[in-house]
Amino acid sequence: MLRQHCFAQSSPPPTRKAPPPPPAPPAVDQEQFISYWTTETGWRTELQLRNNQVGQVLTVTPVLGTPDGSEIALFPVVIQPRDVKTVDLESAIGSDSPQLIGAYGSLTLRYRAPSQINLYAAAMITGVGHSIACSSTRCRGARILRPRRIWCWETSLGLCQAVPARTQASLE
Repeated sequence: MLRQHCFAQSSPPPTRKAPPPPPAPPAVDQEQFISYWTTETGWRTELQLRNNQVGQVLTVTPVLGTPDGSEIALFPVVIQPRDVKTVDLESAIGSDSPQLIGAYGSLTLRYRAPSQINLYAAAMITGVGHSIACSSTRCRGARILRPRRIWCWETSLGLCQAVPARTQASLE
């Protein structure tokens, strides 16, 4: 007796390819504001700039604003992906703009990136020879309160107090 066994072979179900990821958003002009910088005698301002992008180089142009409303662009800073650059403002100013030595004001950071969060920026202001240092991170809402007209002072509670630039303000 001869038996035949027939087995039907079924092909595996077709595999579905995942849809391609959406394209990265295009780079657009971005600005961040830092409320205060100084090169006055006894004080030093250092910018800390971090490129949060994974695969793109970021070029940031610091623009110093002065109380009289003028703006002076410094040399662009090139930051590799996931890297941090530190910029000493007095060294960056150098001899090109001697009117900025012993000065103060606000700071605008200009760059092209898909999003504003692609750059983390902070200014560390230190009293040279003293144990005083404070951090001035970018002001949220600075698009409304232009830094050339508003100074932000951090209170003891960590809150930002906006003071018109024409007003004399002191830190206690």
